[in-house]
Amino acid sequence: MPPASLEDAYDSFRREVPERRGTFGGVPWRWFEQGSGPDAVVLLPGAVGGADIFFVVFNRLAGFNRLAAGIRVLAVDLPDTSDASAALAGFDALLESRGVRSATLLGASFSGLFVQVFARRFPNRVRALVLSHTALADPERASRERRSAAIASRVPPVVMRGMLRLVVLLLLRRSPGKALWTRLYTAAIEALTKESMIARYHLAASLDEMAGAGAWNGPVLVIHSNDDAVAKPAEQVRLRHAFPGAAWHEFHGAGHSAYSMSPEAYADVVAAFVMTLPSSG
Repeated sequence: MPPASLEDAYDSFRREVPERRGTFGGVPWRWFEQGSGPDAVVLLPGAVGGADIFFVVFNRLAGFNRLAAGIRVLAVDLPDTSDASAALAGFDALLESRGVRSATLLGASFSGLFVQVFARRFPNRVRALVLSHTALADPERASRERRSAAIASRVPPVVMRGMLRLVVLLLLRRSPGKALWTRLYTAAIEALTKESMIARYHLAASLDEMAGAGAWNGPVLVIHSNDDAVAKPAEQVRLRHAFPGAAWHEFHGAGHSAYSMSPEAYADVVAAFVMTLPSSG
């Protein structure tokens, strides 16, 4: 029988899928993995929270619920570094070490910037992109991210964590699974250091600064919501211009995280897109 609750499903995922760790490109990484083969879907979370948050999508693709064909899946935390070059090279080295030749990358919110730049820098490693509730990577935004880092450096860590908890509560206030998501995000926030919080701003700036080089012309799926207060309509327009051939899926009333509002429906959208992609072999 399937788990009785979202909490049970998450706890089962953590029991059945081992956490892995390694250092690549001089940067420590944590990830979860299931399946084998050269093609894989790689899930990356937003600025706060670990990749295990995507356990519903992971299970859907890996076939744990017997609805999928058993696609290879990795869920990878963004590293705790401000150096985009090291992060990108380290991520490529991680995929190489795991034998992933062709990756479909899902980047949610903050990590949407990461996967856009990675696809431009390492196009031969990427099969497709899923850009979820994110903005277009943009060199013109980098200076603003640097200013935010400078402001954050003057804010006490306890205040920064309190602000993040408030943001999470606002984003999750209508989520049916609010209890689990709040538990996971709260634990992630408590684990953040001041240095790691500031590093996120610098990493975003570095990624934006690198966004002008290279190009990505492969398959893209954009997932967004009609009432996203973070990745606003203006950002969605910019994504449409940058990826004119992209497939789009719009959730209604899901705010900045359709996944936390409707995880099964979100997983179905991702799985349907992945199943349309040809094998790299």
